[in-house]
Amino acid sequence: MTAEHPFIFTPGVWIGHGKITFSVSPDSLHFCTKWTVDISKGGVITCVQEVETEGRDQLLINRFSFSAFTNEAFSVELGNELIDGILGKGIVDPTTIAWEFRGGQELEGFEVYEIQSDGTYSHHAEFASLDNYRTIVHGKIWKKEDCQSC
Repeated sequence: MTAEHPFIFTPGVWIGHGKITFSVSPDSLHFCTKWTVDISKGGVITCVQEVETEGRDQLLINRFSFSAFTNEAFSVELGNELIDGILGKGIVDPTTIAWEFRGGQELEGFEVYEIQSDGTYSHHAEFASLDNYRTIVHGKIWKKEDCQSC
């Protein structure tokens, strides 16, 4: 199943952009993102996601680790400067890669990446903190060398 998806399962750089909205505000922020994907000899996939948000000088850097792959599922771990080692579960099918973090952790949520006919991925994510503030993300990513104007 993973051979059908170049994102996450193939080393390289992916870039993208989108919009972030928050449950406590009618405003939205534009963002740009860069994913650097690496696969270790043990089959663990590590990704560094850099997120540059409109109006913020500092990058948010997320570290993902994907492992324990089956034909339709995997494990995922997320960490960044605010969160350390949240564990989740993921699924993969011919059109979608998705994962979620649940179970009373400091952050709960999900991310969904759907492959498009041109090889890009549409992206939707929602995260909620323990105090129920929700962050909603809509975007698009593509493999860096596939974009002539990047």
